[in-house]
Amino acid sequence: MKTTKKVFIKKQLNKKSNLFPLHLRIIHNEVKAEGLITEIDGVTAQQLKKWNDKEERFESILPEYNEIIALINKNFRELKIIKRDSFHQLTAKEIRDILLERKTKKKEKPLISHYNDYLENEIYNNPNLTIGTKKNYRKSFTHFNMYLEQASLYKIELENFTPQHANGFKTYLTNKMMYVSAQSVLKNVKPFFERKYEEDIIRMNPFKRINIRFTRTEQTRIEPIHFYNINHINLYNFNNVELYIDIFNLMCLTGLAFGDLFEVKRSQLLYKSSGLFFLDYRRVKTNGVVQQFLPKKVIEIMAKYENHPDVQILDTLVPKKCLNEVNKKLKIIGALANFPHPLTTYHARRFFRQSLKHAGIYEEVEVKTLMGHSTFGIIDAVYYTVEPKTFIEIKRKLDDYFDSLLTYSTIKI
Repeated sequence: MKTTKKVFIKKQLNKKSNLFPLHLRIIHNEVKAEGLITEIDGVTAQQLKKWNDKEERFESILPEYNEIIALINKNFRELKIIKRDSFHQLTAKEIRDILLERKTKKKEKPLISHYNDYLENEIYNNPNLTIGTKKNYRKSFTHFNMYLEQASLYKIELENFTPQHANGFKTYLTNKMMYVSAQSVLKNVKPFFERKYEEDIIRMNPFKRINIRFTRTEQTRIEPIHFYNINHINLYNFNNVELYIDIFNLMCLTGLAFGDLFEVKRSQLLYKSSGLFFLDYRRVKTNGVVQQFLPKKVIEIMAKYENHPDVQILDTLVPKKCLNEVNKKLKIIGALANFPHPLTTYHARRFFRQSLKHAGIYEEVEVKTLMGHSTFGIIDAVYYTVEPKTFIEIKRKLDDYFDSLLTYSTIKI
């Protein structure tokens, strides 16, 4: 099917510019498409007289206009050669847009759909990310989703999301939560836009200069005297807190976070003939591996609840309780122990880290192994591994230190 191209001047005057505009007409597959040649402002009535409609050029005037028209003609000839096998599949509008260098706008899916695809492909299906990390990305996405709905941006396209919108999300977060929490949400949203920038899908990352500055508050810690007081509460009048003291002690003596404590199963502990129990556990939040011989007092607490129905059914170290319930009881326990701050499960892991130092355990690989932190990036981890005899020596040091904390005369106030 023959395709024709025609540059022509519309005889209808543009009322705004008071000029006659130049247009391009394409007839292809018996379909016509016309478009304004925007690179040419238009011509006056006097210049119009110099237009040669047959040759599609101006006679002896406006050479710059003739050059533009000549380029359109050249591009048309080249297009038919380059696309000779598929030229017939093009529409008249597509040919017109190519010659006029118009970007054919595809129907873009909204930003939120791009974000969903990113989470599915890059986050949720990534075997190298932990469950905890994936949950954090999902929570951050929920906040971003709510912001888009609240700001009437739910249907916004990815390329139209600007730094102003990003700053609006920052304001939305800081009005809703503490700065430290807002920054953690922002940190999980940024990689999506950075990925799209690297893929050249967007021209800039709208979050590049968006940060939430905050001052870290010093975390409160329990001192040896408070640990002593917690373990010497008179249970005659407060016998309903004994289990919660034991739960807190387990975390203090092993460094296990509350989310990990009840995931450790008795049947998974490696038992040694000498009465030692070895913990080899992969943390839920970070996927880091905790390895240690359980301290003597931990084994005593486990023995206390060995025949408890919940322990026998769930195979946990102690009867399982929910976080809210434990923290409520810890507030009471902290008050009874004269701890000047609200006592929470967070204090236990901090206490264990301090205890390693006081017990004389300084080797970085050993500390990270006991805490369940990654040893990635530690050069010494390539050459040094914690041997069984070292684990036993660590247990001895911790047992001696924890025993000293429970003896009032040895505590430094």
